[in-house]
Amino acid sequence: MAEKNNKKILEELNSPDPSVRRNTIEQINNCDLDEEFSDKLCELLEDPDNGVKDAAFQLFVRLRSNLLILKLTNLIFSENIALRNLAGEILYRIGKPAVFSLLQKLENANENDQKFIIDLLGQIGDASAEKYIIKVLKNSVDSNIKLSCIEALGNIGLQSSIDYIIELFGQEEIYNASVLEAMGKIGGDKVLEFMLGVFDNSDYLSKYSIIESLKSIGDEKSFFFLLNKMNDLDGALLFAAIDTINSLRQKYGFDVPHDEKMRNLILTAVDTTDLQFKKAALELAIQFDDKQLNDYMFKIYGLDTELDNLIAGKAIEKPLEFLSGLADYLENNKNNGKEIIGLINFLILNSLEQVLEPDQELLRRKVANTLSKYLLHSDEEVRRMCIELIFTIDNKNAVVLAESMLEDEIVWNRLRVIELLAQNNFKMPQNILSKLLNDEDEMIRQTVQQLYLMETKTLSAF
Repeated sequence: MAEKNNKKILEELNSPDPSVRRNTIEQINNCDLDEEFSDKLCELLEDPDNGVKDAAFQLFVRLRSNLLILKLTNLIFSENIALRNLAGEILYRIGKPAVFSLLQKLENANENDQKFIIDLLGQIGDASAEKYIIKVLKNSVDSNIKLSCIEALGNIGLQSSIDYIIELFGQEEIYNASVLEAMGKIGGDKVLEFMLGVFDNSDYLSKYSIIESLKSIGDEKSFFFLLNKMNDLDGALLFAAIDTINSLRQKYGFDVPHDEKMRNLILTAVDTTDLQFKKAALELAIQFDDKQLNDYMFKIYGLDTELDNLIAGKAIEKPLEFLSGLADYLENNKNNGKEIIGLINFLILNSLEQVLEPDQELLRRKVANTLSKYLLHSDEEVRRMCIELIFTIDNKNAVVLAESMLEDEIVWNRLRVIELLAQNNFKMPQNILSKLLNDEDEMIRQTVQQLYLMETKTLSAF
């Protein structure tokens, strides 16, 4: 029965109609694989129809047959680069069951194929490949193969590989970065001791690799090691060190010293254009209560949503202090005025009870006075936020400013001012009332008539 089924399947796989070939492949669940049938399935990996080719790819991964794995392993020696890469991708997806077949071909492969197999074994990451890769590492004179061995051993991640990898450090500069990257994946006390020991005498790229590795494998000793090195670092090394220090701080709960030296280093890192390092520096900055650092937070607010959330989270811890600082900042910095006003709006709405405390009158007046300078801002959203906020925190000042607010060119902003005045029971001066009753916009005229010409409305003095 199996032979008949296979024969029928082979006929359908040879159909000139790609949809028939594809549907046939997709319906294969389990079958008796022989040489002819396996060879036909391998041919389908070169099918001109991409749908057929993809269905064959999925079938190989699904069946995981030893015979198919052997056939696939043979395909990685093909001169057809696309077929070779496709076979490698399938073997990678099959994973551990493919390792034995790959190892059987490793020793006698030429240099190019050997490198391909080693790369594949490293991606699979099975421990059984370690001793075979070490053997190639020790015997090969090809630097590209050695680099592949180093990377593969790092991906496999066994402590027993460390000594063989370390031997290559310093032999040729080309190996150094790969050695450090591989050891960074393996980790452990021996790796940390080696990295810290060679740091001072390493080249720039190697130092960078060490710092990056410490981010994932570092401990308390490496944390303080980097802190002590901060003054000697600059550029990318400094930014990477701050990123690693922040990562270790988060992981282990270490305290970062707050002094002028650290503040200046953080400010330098926050000023980098790289978002990753800027975020790390900012996460360190928000650990401290420092006006200079706060001012710099205001300067970068609005550049990135993730950074903004960090700054807002810090600000809401001490909203009154930050509102005062934001008002001072707005007086002299208008580049990100809209964003800062948005932050002020967030702080006021989320801490309104504290803001409205009787003893915060000076703060409310300070913030309101600053916001009043933005009532003529070119952005209507900024003007609307300022109108709302001034009425919320300092309605007496809002009434004084009402006339200029009512000159807003946006109808909805003028309507909102009229509504806010009415809600606060303020009497509309006759000259303004007359002007609004003759406004060119009908909604304005109707709203004013409804809110201010009703005799039953109780009005207080303007």
